[in-house]
Amino acid sequence: MSARSDIAGRAIWFARRPSGRGIRPVSWQGWATVIAYLAALLAAAVAMPKPNALEPMAFATPLIAILAVMGLATLLFVLLVRRRTAADD
Repeated sequence: MSARSDIAGRAIWFARRPSGRGIRPVSWQGWATVIAYLAALLAAAVAMPKPNALEPMAFATPLIAILAVMGLATLLFVLLVRRRTAADD
């Protein structure tokens, strides 16, 4: 399978769906990116603190930190996907 590239010479990892809604991975790098992103979200979800009935606000700071990490991971994922998606022809 030959690698696809765009006009700038970057390898294409994702392509738009024929319907125009959404994208799909078209290379192993694209699939690896999606799997790594989902693994990072799962790890963050598992690391979320459990609420404590005795100290209801004790979990707020770690929760905010984990949600910030999840937000940053999502931002980086979206930027990478946009950069590696084939342009409209």
